[in-house]
Amino acid sequence: MPKTDTILSAKSLHYFLQLIDTMNYTQAAQILGITQPALTQQIKKLEHTIGTPLFGQMGKKLYLTEAGKEMESGAKILLDTINSVVDNIQEFTQADKGNISIGILENIGTEVMRKFLVKFNQKFPDITLKVRYFNHEDLWHKLDNNLVDLAVMYLPDSTKNNHTDLQNQYDHLDIYRDKMLVLTHKDTVKAGQAYPVSRFTKRKWVAYPSDSYLSQLMKKYFTNKNKLIVPISFSSTKQLISTA
Repeated sequence: MPKTDTILSAKSLHYFLQLIDTMNYTQAAQILGITQPALTQQIKKLEHTIGTPLFGQMGKKLYLTEAGKEMESGAKILLDTINSVVDNIQEFTQADKGNISIGILENIGTEVMRKFLVKFNQKFPDITLKVRYFNHEDLWHKLDNNLVDLAVMYLPDSTKNNHTDLQNQYDHLDIYRDKMLVLTHKDTVKAGQAYPVSRFTKRKWVAYPSDSYLSQLMKKYFTNKNKLIVPISFSSTKQLISTA
């Protein structure tokens, strides 16, 4: 192990920077809560490791040598890095603090998610939530490239199977079970009853865009043989229902 590993610790760098702030061993030692000899010993060890004096003295006044100035800039960078790493670890290990990036499938009911996120924020006010909406394929790629921490989407889903570049490293949890709702003007059709698909295929439909999850699901159920006639499509549920 290089000798610098045992000397260039966060503590020794902190002592060094504190001495620069005061340029007085006695004052720096008092601020650090240690004795003056202990501080002097730490600085001498640091200088021995570096191989050159970091401080010079003119009369009773200390000054930084050229090596000391170079060491000052390096020590600040090192301490900032150490503090940043510690902060990140603490944020990661504390469940009630930090940032969560959430990707949501664009045609999932936004009001339901909005109410949930408001409740979550009230319970965990120190967690910052960043929410964005995506189509199915983009959402998978955002998740796969660690651009979102959590994805909310409909399942089952075939996107991952159709893209071999996506990783198979995900777990899922059911948070809500929904039903696919079909609206019709036919007064001879009753809710909850079973009807042949062919009864609806010759009529015009207003549906979600062809690349949306629900349209893909309907295509699966209706099969290519019973292709739907969709002259207009909307990603907005409100617009879709109003138009229908």
